[in-house]
Amino acid sequence: MDHGDNHALAYLDLDKFKAVNDSCGHSAGDELLRQVAIILTESTRKRDTVGRLGGDEFGILMEHCSLQQAERVAESIREKIADFRFRWSDHVFTLGVSTGLVQITDATRSIATLFKVADAACYSAKKAGRNQVRVHYPGDATLERGYADKQWASAINTALQEQSFQLVAQPARALTDPTVAPYVEVLIRYPDATGIHSAHEFLPAAERSNLSMKIDSWVLENFLIWYAAHRTEIDPRTLFAFNLSTLSLTNDGFLRFVNQQLNSSVLSPERLCFEITEAAVISNLAQSTTFLKAIKERGCLFALDDFGSGLSSINYLRSMPIDFVKIDGLLVRDSVTDPIDLALIESINEIAHLIGLKTIAEFVEHERIATKMHEIGVDYAQGYGISRSLPLDDYLKSLA
Repeated sequence: MDHGDNHALAYLDLDKFKAVNDSCGHSAGDELLRQVAIILTESTRKRDTVGRLGGDEFGILMEHCSLQQAERVAESIREKIADFRFRWSDHVFTLGVSTGLVQITDATRSIATLFKVADAACYSAKKAGRNQVRVHYPGDATLERGYADKQWASAINTALQEQSFQLVAQPARALTDPTVAPYVEVLIRYPDATGIHSAHEFLPAAERSNLSMKIDSWVLENFLIWYAAHRTEIDPRTLFAFNLSTLSLTNDGFLRFVNQQLNSSVLSPERLCFEITEAAVISNLAQSTTFLKAIKERGCLFALDDFGSGLSSINYLRSMPIDFVKIDGLLVRDSVTDPIDLALIESINEIAHLIGLKTIAEFVEHERIATKMHEIGVDYAQGYGISRSLPLDDYLKSLA
């Protein structure tokens, strides 16, 4: 291609291709790809290059073509594929195509970057409802995040299939009454060649990719399996806490899954605590309340996480069937030096106790904070100053 001129790359992903493969077999899928390739070739100029990138994905390199021209071509292709009917035996299929477009200029850094950006635009089109054309413009943060989400989604699905996630435990320390039940939060980690990734690195992408419920299910199921093998080594009073995503909290299928796990688990429901956020609850208050009440009836406990952040309302402490209030770590972290944060913590702690709830201070990073929380009367402290997250086997060793 000539330098100093603009070109365009289209990244196309067929919608509903899997339905053809699953219904009619790979021979039908191969024939569909052949017919789509003909449509693409007939819809482009002789100077353009059409190629299959793999699976149900195609690429079109459009030389000497502005982004506006390329978008018109992509829309024309989208319409032709939408009008196309694929027939195989007695089956008739309608199709769609999601397309990502990117301009190629002298400033384009590399082929790898080019395809990454085009793929991100295509992924954005699929996320927006499929059968659309999305154009990447320089500095488009939404598309960049979309590509990162796609990468994480692929990694998460692989980790779920290969059982390569890791579980860790982060114990809290009882501050005011050493005889209360130990409280341990169970967390997930993702290991890869670059290191161990904590949940906050991939859970936002999992939420946006509708994978968070699968992760929550994996954590609960695999922990209960581990607990069954090691229960004789653990204080039977220990409370184990699990984080629940918005999707899990509002999904009837997850409620059934939890009930199934409770029915088969050797861990008493009274020893299970689910940590939820105010934002997750109010996103769908009716369904969240259904879940909370149903699981509460089984004997499980609930903790309201990150309380004190955002627009927290004391009314939620009174109306929701919770047992613990986890005071937001951003308040706790600066409480030694910020009198306003300290006053807020004191107020939350006092009101929670009046309602009959226990309190847990998060982000207790050093002993000075733990001492201050003890003086206030907070029930538990959790954070690196108390204990780092430990692989489950190391957690067991810490109990010896």
